[in-house]
Order: sequence, then structure tokens, then C-alpha cells
Amino acid sequence: ASKQPLLWTIQFLNELTERLNKETGLILSYSTSSPFRNSLINLGLNVGKFYDKKVNSTLASYNINLLKYKLNEFEFGLLNTRAGIPYEDYNFNMTSEQILKLHEEKSKNSNLESTSKYYKRHNRRYGKH
Repeated sequence: ASKQPLLWTIQFLNELTERLNKETGLILSYSTSSPFRNSLINLGLNVGKFYDKKVNSTLASYNINLLKYKLNEFEFGLLNTRAGIPYEDYNFNMTSEQILKLHEEKSKNSNLESTSKYYKRHNRRYGKH
């Protein structure tokens, strides 16, 4: 998500999800980033995983019955750390660099648990789910 944050802001995803069929609509993405997944949850979608040849992806839908694989406890908890802070661009006029800078500032000023501490608390190597 940090490569193309314009596509992962909660505002952009809101525009996308407003057009999603509530019963049959799915969003499938290669991204497993916490800001992306947390944004989808904040927008009212159920978020799970999609597996294809050992590739872990994100699958989201308003209809929870369309999700075969749910996020595990560790993945869901990760969304409640600084890693889960959504990207934002309220007026759809920011550059990728500006979105990333705003995200970094929000992370630095957040009272949420740091992602590295979360990994350590769960005896996992940072960056490895």
C-alpha cells in the first residue's frame, strides 16, 4: 500500500465500496497491508483472506458468507496497532508523498501500540505473519 497510497486511502475505498453490491460484491487485492484492511473494516466490510498457490491476499465483502478464510487473531490484532492507521486524502488532491507524510505523522502521534512491540509481544519476527 505504501507504493500506491492514492489507491488505499479510506476516502478512495469509500467511493469504491459505495458501488459494491451488498449481497454479492467482493473486493480482491494483493495487498495485505494493515491500513488497507483496517479501512475496509472501518467502512463496514468483512475482511478475510484469499489463497492462491500460497499467495496470501485480501478478500472483502459486506456479505461475510462469501469469505472462506477469516483473518486470524494475530492479523486482526495487528489492525489495532499503529500499522492499522488508515491512509487519508480528504479532498482527493494529495500526492502519494503527502499521503505518506500525513500517515507517518499520525503514526508518530498515535497512542496505539507500536507494530514492533506487537510482534515482540506475540513472539514473532517483525514483518512475518
